[in-house]
Amino acid sequence: MHMRGTPKTMQSLATYDHVASDVNDGLRRQAARAQAVGISAWDIMLDPGIGFAKTHEQSIELLRELEVLGAPGKRGASGRHESAAQFPLLVGASRKRFIGEITGERDAGNRDR
Repeated sequence: MHMRGTPKTMQSLATYDHVASDVNDGLRRQAARAQAVGISAWDIMLDPGIGFAKTHEQSIELLRELEVLGAPGKRGASGRHESAAQFPLLVGASRKRFIGEITGERDAGNRDR
């Protein structure tokens, strides 16, 4: 999963040149490290970490640009990177704080309704 820092520090680290490209680059590096220690590509699933070390605006931008992570050869607005498309993508956006900020529902338990 893409995340910077710890739960206590992650929001202070939400600085990106282009969130989708930067997350893609980080996920590709993590996948390469996993494969380097013997984890097969078959056992790797990528999670862009919606809401983790991202402002709600960045989370929305990342959701809008998921194709950067999931389409072979696709390039983001920055024009850089190769996609992490060879791996399945898991996106967990339910109950996240940024959804509460958008909808005005502060209680996470009520965001499932």
